[in-house]
Order: sequence, then C-alpha cells, then structure tokens
Amino acid sequence: MKKTALILVMIVLPLFSGCKWVKDWFGTEKKEKFIEEKYVINIENEDEFKKNILDSKLPVVVKFETKWCGICRSIALIYSELAKKYNNEMKFATVNISKIGEIAKKYEITGVPIFLFFKDGKIVGRIEGGVEVNVLENKIVEVLK
Repeated sequence: MKKTALILVMIVLPLFSGCKWVKDWFGTEKKEKFIEEKYVINIENEDEFKKNILDSKLPVVVKFETKWCGICRSIALIYSELAKKYNNEMKFATVNISKIGEIAKKYEITGVPIFLFFKDGKIVGRIEGGVEVNVLENKIVEVLK
C-alpha cells in the first residue's frame, strides 16, 4: 500500500501538475496567478516589448512561451518566484509567441520555452528549453554582474 502511494506521489502527480484540477486541489493556481501578475510583465505587442525590454534601465529576462506548452506552464511558478526574488535588480517578462510572431521571428525563437537575457537593449544570454531553477538563477546572477 505504501509503495503504491509513493509511486502515485512521485510519478503520477508530477505528470498532472500542470492540470487545473491538481492546482485547484493544492491551491497553487491562485498563488501562481498573483505572483505572476505582480512581478512578471506580460508583453502583448511590439511597442510594449520596446518600452519594457529594449528601453529598460534594468537588465531583463524574457521567457518566450505559448499557452499550449506544458513545460512553459510547469516552470511558470519558478519563473515568478525568481521575478519576486530579483524584483529590484532585474525585470522579468513573458512573450506569447502565438500573439507576437514578429518578435519571435526577429529573435529566432524556434521552440519554447526560450529565455533571452537583455542588458541595455542587447541580448547577453540565451537558454533554450525547460531548465532547472539553479541554471536559470545562475544565468540571472551572471547577467547582474
């Protein structure tokens, strides 16, 4: 019995962690939404991209994603937590490439998620794919130096 419960928790639950009913059950949906809305800028068009990323006085990390990307959703809370942690030092933004394809094309975004790091309007780093939190945080610290 204990073995079955352990398998359920270790294997099955993470597979469904992006599902709405699991988030509702654990109460994480509201926490994710609150943190993301408060600390992560959702870029809706090219003018917002220019204003919030290219013209930013602070360094910026941009997560390129789509709403159908499971990996993008699964790292959303981690990304939001990092945005909260580095709030005064770096801006965090997301771009839904389904809505703003021109930006994705310009920066050669061929898959998601992709993280681009900007400093003074120029790309200073790139991470492709789902990554562990320490990899993303190490890059943030590197860009802040």
